[in-house]
Amino acid sequence: MLLDCSNALGATSNIDLELKERAKRRGLRMPGLFDAMVLAVAHVIGAKLITGDEHFKGRPEVIWVGD
Repeated sequence: MLLDCSNALGATSNIDLELKERAKRRGLRMPGLFDAMVLAVAHVIGAKLITGDEHFKGRPEVIWVGD
């Protein structure tokens, strides 16, 4: 499967802003750009991301394994 880079880039900037706003509201450290890139690629290709990272908690493309 070839990833459409333009879709991933657009999604990355939107997700980066969203993750940073959510982190600020929740009192978490600021997520890095790489967090947004990983989540954007999962979103664009329709994959699930398995994680315990608080930044991703509650996202529809995330399978949460924390707590």
